[in-house]
Parts: sequence; C-alpha cells; structure tokens
Amino acid sequence: MELALYHPEAGYYRGGVKTGRGGDFLTSASVGACFGELLAIQAESVWVLCGRPPRFAIIEQGAHDGRLAADVLRAIEETGGAFAGAMRYRACEAAFPMETLAANLSPWEAAVEIERDLGAAPPAADAFYFCNELLDALPVHRIRFRDGAWKELRVRRAEDDGAGFQPLESLEWEIAADSDLGRAVASRLGTREFPDGFTTEICLELDAWARDVAGAMRRGAAVCVDYGYPRGEYYAEYRTEGTLRGYREHRMVADVLAEPSEIDITAHVDLTSAAEAAEAAGLAVLGYTDQSAWLTRLAAPLLERWEAEHDKRVRDRKWQRQFQMLTHPSMMGQAFAVLAFGKDLPLGGLPGFTDAPSVVQRRLFGDSPAPADPAGAARRGGAAGP
Repeated sequence: MELALYHPEAGYYRGGVKTGRGGDFLTSASVGACFGELLAIQAESVWVLCGRPPRFAIIEQGAHDGRLAADVLRAIEETGGAFAGAMRYRACEAAFPMETLAANLSPWEAAVEIERDLGAAPPAADAFYFCNELLDALPVHRIRFRDGAWKELRVRRAEDDGAGFQPLESLEWEIAADSDLGRAVASRLGTREFPDGFTTEICLELDAWARDVAGAMRRGAAVCVDYGYPRGEYYAEYRTEGTLRGYREHRMVADVLAEPSEIDITAHVDLTSAAEAAEAAGLAVLGYTDQSAWLTRLAAPLLERWEAEHDKRVRDRKWQRQFQMLTHPSMMGQAFAVLAFGKDLPLGGLPGFTDAPSVVQRRLFGDSPAPADPAGAARRGGAAGP
C-alpha cells in the first residue's frame, strides 16, 4: 500500500491528487472555500485558548496541492486583525509535487513554510494542527482470522503460468507464514474469537503519526477529519471483509491489486486506536463528533448574522450550498468523524465540540456493542466519496 500510494516515481499521489468531480474522489476542500473558512475560525479559537500569543503556527499535514491552505489563508487575510499578524502557516506534504504546492500558495509566500516532514522543524510554542483525510491513507496490514488465530495477508506476484514473466499487475494475496503482527493485533482486539475467515486491517502507523503531532507543538490543539469507526464498530463481526477499498472516478474498485498505482487505496480509521496513540504521545482527547455537528457549531455566528441581516448576496448563497453539502447527513455530514486533541490545554471548551470529556471517552473507549443491524453500519458517504 505504501509503494502503491507513495512510490517516488510511480505512486498514485506522486502524479497529483485526483480530487473533485472530475477526479477519483471528493474531499471537503474540493467542495469550495466554505470548509477552509470554517477551519480558519477553528484555528483562531485555538489561538484565543492559548492566550492570543504574538506568534502562532497553523500546521496542515497532507496539504496536497494547497487548495485547502489557500482557503484558510484567504479567510484569515480577509478577517485581518491580531490573529492574521500572529499566524504563520506550515504546509506539510510528503508526496504531492512541491513546485505545484509552492505556486498555489505564492500569494502568501511571506507567511508560509512548506515541508515534506512534519517532524523536520522545531516545535512551535503555540499551534493549531489539522489534517483532512490523511489517516485513511496511512498504510495498513491486512489480517485474517483463521483456525483460531490471526494471520497476516501479504501480496505476491501470481505464479508463473508457463507463459513467461508475470507483469507487476499480476498480484494476489497469500497468508504469511512468518508474520510478527500477533502481539499488535492482540493488543487491539483481545483474545475473543472471530468468525473463521474474518478479514480486516490494522494500521501500525498511528503511533508514529501521533508522536509527530505531539512533537510539533508545546501547546495547542489538533483536529483530524476522516472517515472511520470506534473500535467496537470497526471490528464488528458482520464487517467480514474489513474496510480496505480502492476508488477510481468515484466508483469503488473491488480488487485493490488490479491497478495498484492507478487508484486511490484507502481504509477507514480505527478511531479508538488513533485516540490511544494520541494519548500515549502526550495529547489529551478534547472532542469527538461528526462533521455535520462540528461545522454547524463553528458556523453558528455566521449563520445567525446572515439570517438577521437577510443577506442575499450571490457569494453567500454559494457558501450556503457548500455548507449544506458539507453538513447534510445524506451528503458529507455523517460520513466523516472529527477528533480533537490538545496539549497543555484545559479539557472541554474547544469551539466545535460540546460533549463532556467523560462522554467522549465513553464513545471512543467504551465497550458498547456494535450495531446489530449490518445496514446501520453500511459505509456512509454516498456521493461524497470514500
């Protein structure tokens, strides 16, 4: 999966991320400027919680072509004030061509730093970190429960059928005889029995990711937007084939091995594991909600103002259409989960999140059973993409 997505010459992301209606998938950033404007509100709220410091970093990991960064920066620029003067933007992108990213952010060159590695720079004193659909692209290991034990599924070239050399695309799954994933799987899933043949995935990259996030700031908050489930639902027994998927032109590709560098390969996020990794790295869980509730809370002052002023400007109507797509339950509103973490910040009180810390802990770490109805856990998102 890592080679297919990130290979320096042939990886899927090296050719540029194919987002938007004419690409392979939609993201919240590809809907329009609305998402970035609301992220700017979230960033400023963290700056306020940090005591309005004279220097403040906004860190985006997975900046891709800079579209979302440009929307955030434009919104901050239009608002102006002390926050605009204090802010410096760090765009971290491991795969997308750096020249394109730099060109798209050139209007804000004086306020922007572009990096490949999140851990390359010294930690910011005060910061707001965010990532949008980053964790679902972290490489995963595919595992299968067979004969009372977990086995790792690996990828190999198909056997030579006598016709000569098999092309790279001739790939197939095989059960590894020497996998060392047993301890990692047991720590996540315990010792309970699963149906024979139950197939899922496990992401071992979350710990390193969380350490990088925690190391990027001395004080601040992190917000992660992605599609995923708490562990109880992620590993529900009816989810017999896991969540590993491929996407091309907004359609699911059943065989992720067919064209491994030509499709988007993704897996849902085990949100409980992400939260555990964050806590182990020294971050506190501040919030957990869906995108609809999160954005609606951030947008509340804007929506109230427009309703009071009866503003009918074209831009506002366009903004409201974007907002509806981002928040409507049948579009993107419930397809994405939002996790918030903090470092040296008080629990509770982060705008966009209202649940008490005890409620958040129970939802993420509780032992509540997964839904009994498989239809209730069907992959959400529809037209919104993976």
